[in-house]
Amino acid sequence: MAEFLLMPFGSAGDTFPFIGLGKHLAQRGHKVTVVANGYFKRHVKLAGLPFQELWSKDQYLAALENPDIWHPTKGFEAVVGHPNMPAIVEDQHQLTVEHFLRNPNIVVVAGSLSFGARIARETHGIKLVTVHLSPSVFLSVEKPATLPNLNIPRWWPRSWVRLMYWFGNRTIIHPVMKRVVGQYRKELHLPKVHDYFRQWLHSQEMVLGLWPMWFAAKAGDWPRHTKLLDFPFYDGQQEQPVMPEVIQFMENGPAPLVMTFGSAMKVGSALFQATINACVQLRQRALVLTNYREQLPEELPPGIVHVNYAPLSMVLPHAACLIHHGGIGTTAQALRAGVPQVMTPLAHDQFDNAARVESLGVSTTVKATHATPKRLMHAIQHVTQSNTVKQVAKDLRSRFTSEACYSQMVMELETVASRRASTRYHF
Repeated sequence: MAEFLLMPFGSAGDTFPFIGLGKHLAQRGHKVTVVANGYFKRHVKLAGLPFQELWSKDQYLAALENPDIWHPTKGFEAVVGHPNMPAIVEDQHQLTVEHFLRNPNIVVVAGSLSFGARIARETHGIKLVTVHLSPSVFLSVEKPATLPNLNIPRWWPRSWVRLMYWFGNRTIIHPVMKRVVGQYRKELHLPKVHDYFRQWLHSQEMVLGLWPMWFAAKAGDWPRHTKLLDFPFYDGQQEQPVMPEVIQFMENGPAPLVMTFGSAMKVGSALFQATINACVQLRQRALVLTNYREQLPEELPPGIVHVNYAPLSMVLPHAACLIHHGGIGTTAQALRAGVPQVMTPLAHDQFDNAARVESLGVSTTVKATHATPKRLMHAIQHVTQSNTVKQVAKDLRSRFTSEACYSQMVMELETVASRRASTRYHF
């Protein structure tokens, strides 16, 4: 039996895949602890896993009040540069080291933004596996991702792409990372880092990309020890079954539209209103998923139903179309369900996810800043009335196998656990 410390950081889309992984590791007899902010304590406990809090529920909810989180160019600063991040990074590092000192063979599985675990790899040689949930985290010169408000043309020479990354690193990424990570690393007498996201972010032990090759193939300038698996599917269905009234709405009548703009979205009133107006003008029924009812009109039109939560794995097979922000977890659920998509990216990896899905032929993209009822109507009509889109969606659905990602992850992590612990520290 091995011991694993799972350390996601972010919203439900960042955390739920780790809860699913924890369940599969525990079923194999391994010892598992999930480290996450207090907002997800209930979800972790419902899954039957030990929980350790890092950052409180109230702090998490307060952070979501910042509209810049969803701004295409201000989003990085709002999330990674949050005033609490330096303290979170330090706590991540110290907590990881505490677990390591109790068991030097522990394997830490960390999300992209769990910087403290990456520092613990430097200071104590822990066994660290970095898990990336979407491909845009790799700033590839060979295969550039679609960045917020910047779609790099394929004909650009690589020298131009390198120059663009250099400029973005110098003006946006490095100043934030120096403040959030660099100062603490300096206190620990660790060497300077000049390019955090291209040189430092990824573990030297193993990097796992949780998406299939057909969604985003590995580029030659990604870390050589990167392994691509499959999409992880865990949405709490077993612990939080869908309400009977939702099933009744989905099944009693024409297939409805489903709309969601992320579990953490608290500032989406205009986007919800435009989408609801489009549904009304199209005379389409719709299910609206949001934890924050105050973003919606006080009285919803006939045929428009709101619920705080419903597992996408349960509702999407009954949907005519999913209208969403382009989060990677939501995107993957729609691909597995074989449902056409209208994607309204706002920030972060969402633009790249939207571009990839549109290139597959199962979606159309309307930027959130351009999302008028008229544009959304045209987009919905296109994906729901096109036989080609429907056939491609059906073909993609056949590529999915149940739980493939987690069985692959467990195998890879057990391989890491079987290795001897590193003795090469910077101290």
